[in-house]
Amino acid sequence: MMRQRGTLWHWTVGLVAAGLLLGGCGGDDDGDDASPDPTEEAVTDTATEAGGTATEGSDSGTAADGEQLSFAMILPGPIQDADYNAIAYEGLAGLEADYGITTEYSEQVAVADAERVAREYITSGVEVIGFHGGQFLTIAADLAAEFPDTVFVAESSGEMADQPDNVWNIAREFAPGFYVQGALAGLVTESGTVAFLGGIDIPDYKAGANAMFAGARSVAPDVELLFNFTGDQNDAVSARQSADALISEGADVLVLGLNNGIFGVAEASAAAANPAFMTSSFTDKVSVAPDTFLVSTLWDFEGAYGQAIEGIQAGETNGVIPMNPASGLITLGELHNVSDDVATQVTELWDQVVSGEVEVEVKTDDVVVP
Repeated sequence: MMRQRGTLWHWTVGLVAAGLLLGGCGGDDDGDDASPDPTEEAVTDTATEAGGTATEGSDSGTAADGEQLSFAMILPGPIQDADYNAIAYEGLAGLEADYGITTEYSEQVAVADAERVAREYITSGVEVIGFHGGQFLTIAADLAAEFPDTVFVAESSGEMADQPDNVWNIAREFAPGFYVQGALAGLVTESGTVAFLGGIDIPDYKAGANAMFAGARSVAPDVELLFNFTGDQNDAVSARQSADALISEGADVLVLGLNNGIFGVAEASAAAANPAFMTSSFTDKVSVAPDTFLVSTLWDFEGAYGQAIEGIQAGETNGVIPMNPASGLITLGELHNVSDDVATQVTELWDQVVSGEVEVEVKTDDVVVP
């Protein structure tokens, strides 16, 4: 049965959006330790019932001692964000149903709190700990050495150096999706200027910006390329300010490496004399900007974690799960606000990336405008 260990506060999606726009910031979701004040408890000692109902355990869902395998996920942001955290949380019910396991979760966990939260799960007997976010990678590796009988599932930017024998690595690849989004930007721009707008300048999003530039130039060799990082995935105020600046410099397509910061970008676009189009990742966000949203890459974290659980149930405590278009764990969402011709070209390019016909170079060190 899915159980939640006490969290800081519960929001609806609407309140998340309103809070971001009014308050100006929120916990980062997928690559940084910025989050609610670490002095506030993200987890309490008492487990409370929450959310979905588990399917009764099957033979394949039992641990070695005959009991159901227990899995706990640690999430950096709120599960109501309709984005990176929400899709992982929603996947827990699917994991219960498909693999007959029990699940627990803790949301809005700061990097400073993550080790303590994980230790509480381990002490309580949880057998598998999932860290949803690349910012927890070092913590997962350190705990794996200390607790060899516990299996950990971590998310990385690809290869995990010195991967422990009891760690499954979900190797996320951001660059291919951003390459295709860059090509889309190059196809639809009318001003001849497009931009990448990210939150935190971690390797994943540096690679994303460089891939986006390459994609745009592949279809529009003379397109002008701009970029900026706000420093926060969810701060809608800084996202709006950055979007305003990029739009004022002529950008009419913004490829976003943001989470809920998109709400600020949508405001900037709506207020501009010439509204800018935008793209995103993880979930389809056309409802945020119905007239200017183009596409999102869709990320199947349930499928990725499911592969790890399946391997663990088969007795494998270590493995690598490529999370990219070729593996099918990242797909291209529905295209909006584009012509049939552009939609066809972008879909064909995506298929070429999936097949390997088009290879996307990954550059993670610095963002360089070609």
